[in-house]
Amino acid sequence: MNLLRRSVLRGWVAALVGVVAASGTAASGAPAANAPPRFKVGFGTREGRAISGHSMGGFGAFHYAEHRPELFSYVGSFSGGLDPLSQEMRAAVIGTAQMPSYGTPTVPVESIFGPPVWPLDGVWNGQSPAQHVESLRGMGVAMYTADGGGLAVDPVQAAVENRARQTALVTATNLTEAGIPYEFSDHRDGSNWAPGCTGKHNQDACLQADMNHFVPLVMARLKHP
Repeated sequence: MNLLRRSVLRGWVAALVGVVAASGTAASGAPAANAPPRFKVGFGTREGRAISGHSMGGFGAFHYAEHRPELFSYVGSFSGGLDPLSQEMRAAVIGTAQMPSYGTPTVPVESIFGPPVWPLDGVWNGQSPAQHVESLRGMGVAMYTADGGGLAVDPVQAAVENRARQTALVTATNLTEAGIPYEFSDHRDGSNWAPGCTGKHNQDACLQADMNHFVPLVMARLKHP
């Protein structure tokens, strides 16, 4: 199983989009021959592969699965930002380009998916996993999210999770309309999901419970493709 974590080129797995010229990938999202080893998939068959990720990695997992559905039999998102059509998500993406805490030197706002405003936002629209679910047909799909819980404790992580949840809801709606089956665990404030989980975005107790639920789904499918 490939697990994409959040720290991928700072740029929301922009390597998969071809926006970053030095990323080593083709513009179609297909890995080029010189792609970083952690992105190469050279083992087993589709029936033996799954891909998942948290936050930015959830976006990357869905994006990769949609662009290369012949490679994966299951995809999972743990609190992923799945819909760049959302203005709030665009603000978060721009923040990762402009905030020194995500790396220095900072880069222009258009470095990841191009200009974020109409009519120049074609890449943003074209790379939204929530809006391009059709290629997931026949693949196992799972999403995990919470609502952030109360704002009195860690309000930033609460707000980030709440907004990520909205992108998962959009994705779920589009999957339903397309007639594509999926698993969706919306565990709200986390109180009924796992001890120590309070529904925040980057919380180990929530993420471990997500993975504990996800892995059996994957293994059942890998046993019976």
